[in-house]
This record gives sequence, C-alpha cells and structure tokens, in this order.
Amino acid sequence: MFERFAKALDENMRENYEKGLHEGLEKGLQEGLYEGEKKVLKNLLLKKFGKKITPYIDNIDKLNIETIEYITENIFGINYEETVEILNRKKKEK
Repeated sequence: MFERFAKALDENMRENYEKGLHEGLEKGLQEGLYEGEKKVLKNLLLKKFGKKITPYIDNIDKLNIETIEYITENIFGINYEETVEILNRKKKEK
C-alpha cells in the first residue's frame, strides 16, 4: 500500500515539475519575443524619424504587444504625429 502511495506521489511530483518547467519556458519565450519586438520597433522609429523621436522612444516599454505590432506593421504609412500620440499613451497594457 505504501509503495502505491509513493509511486502515485512520485508521478504527481513529476507531472507538476514538467508542467511548471513547460510554463516557465513558455513565459520566458514570450517575454523574449516581446523584448525583441520592442528593440526592432525602436530601431525602425529611429531610422524613420531620427533624433526627434528620441524623447518618446522609452515609452515603447509601456505599450502592449498588439500596439507594438501595429506600429511595426504600419511603419511605412504611419506619420510622426500619430506615432508620438501612440507612444504618449499612459496606460500600460501587456
């Protein structure tokens, strides 16, 4: 009886470990992708608008991934004023 209990406990611990490991890796991957998207957007905006965008560049860290993707995907059509308006949004949404 004790052996079955120990075996069940061991299986449960292994399942929980694997689940936690998978979730941790997934979260790390998502965070890494998010950081990469922010870096690419910063570089694109600096190339497009030059030094005049510099005061707003750190505001990219406050944007959610959808907004970052929107700006990146529309980099050729978005103008300076619209970009600054988006970057000045106060709400941080990840």
